[in-house]
Amino acid sequence: MGNFIQKLLVFLLDGLHEDLNRVKQKPYIEMKDSDGRPDEEVACECWKNHMARNDSSIVRVYQGQYKSTLVCPVCGNVSITFDPFMYLSLPMPSAVTRTMTVTVIYGDGSGLPMPFTVNVLKHGSYRDLCIALSTVCCLKIDEMLLLAEGGERGGGDCAEAGLTLHPVALPTGPPLGDKASLVNMNNAMFSF
Repeated sequence: MGNFIQKLLVFLLDGLHEDLNRVKQKPYIEMKDSDGRPDEEVACECWKNHMARNDSSIVRVYQGQYKSTLVCPVCGNVSITFDPFMYLSLPMPSAVTRTMTVTVIYGDGSGLPMPFTVNVLKHGSYRDLCIALSTVCCLKIDEMLLLAEGGERGGGDCAEAGLTLHPVALPTGPPLGDKASLVNMNNAMFSF
């Protein structure tokens, strides 16, 4: 949907520009090299050349100019150009957190296995998951959480779930920081 809207906007602005362009006969203008001149001077010259061919309110309101620098890796020659643009494509920011559903099985058998959904940093650590779980499970600081990742990398079998588990013992005490990386964590997690 977003791509369609962008294409529609470009189509409308291009059409409006062509209809509103005051320049009916567009002159051919040869671009000069910068030859060590200051960037401001070259940019101003390039913009004047662009406006000599494109003079509309759309250009004045919606267009800008960006600087492009190209350096030859062989001879070291530097080429600087200033090009007009009407729109720039920018990447959408990605999510910083991820939602994980974790099945909690109490080690003392005091309750049935229960799924909990927690939000953790996308590139967080096992410790972040442990802290989030200890909060939703109402664990005390002196209690311990044992995490086991479900996957297909070997280890002991969990007959009930049909998954391979890799246990990791982690204390649920106060956080020490968010520095470690999350390593291949699936959404199928179990805590005991």
